[in-house]
Amino acid sequence: MLVSVTLRMARKPHVFQSRDELLAALASKKNAIAVAKLLMPREAPIKALVTQSVSGNTFRAFAIRKFGVRPSEVYRNWASHTLKDDLPRFAAFDTEMELRNYLFERAERLQARWLEATGGKHSLGFGRATKLLNLSFKVVSGSSMLPQTQRTALLRMLDVPLDSFTLRGIRLLAPQLRITRHASMRFVTTREQYVEIQTVIRELCSPDFFPIHYETAAWDLAHDTSEKTS
Repeated sequence: MLVSVTLRMARKPHVFQSRDELLAALASKKNAIAVAKLLMPREAPIKALVTQSVSGNTFRAFAIRKFGVRPSEVYRNWASHTLKDDLPRFAAFDTEMELRNYLFERAERLQARWLEATGGKHSLGFGRATKLLNLSFKVVSGSSMLPQTQRTALLRMLDVPLDSFTLRGIRLLAPQLRITRHASMRFVTTREQYVEIQTVIRELCSPDFFPIHYETAAWDLAHDTSEKTS
């Protein structure tokens, strides 16, 4: 008797072996479709966009339930109010530096809110704070409340959310960054390190692509939904 067993491929970061391989992934039809979807206007309140932007799997990495708080609630409540109030700023950003300075400013406030919510017992950290915010920036930047021209401009300005998929993906292409085999969002601890990594990603993508193309490619290659049957 033959038994058919469906095995889902492990969600393991894809490590690019060369820049040529990376550029081929960025130029693929699948990646172009993924990026194009991000340009479509999102008809939803900011609170709903923030909720969509960070999955439950991400929040499972934050062990703060023992302090009587849910990480998803702490982040979503804070980010929803913050980004709703700050939407006019998104409409006015002209450069990557302006958006990044805003990110750093809000990351500090998010870390303070997190520490407050846990009674001073758990630190979110710089790397995790910027990752969460960059995920939300990507989705909120597509809000239908912003004009199409600004949505397109923001998509090109966005930094990459740095986690195991996006960090390990370029590990071999940028040895100067000293990205470890097991790097995750906590690998990034300072603004200087963050800027160095984002600069390298942008350089690897230029001149034909932007960091958002790398993020979608790194994520899709690691989350291949094809299945094996045995």
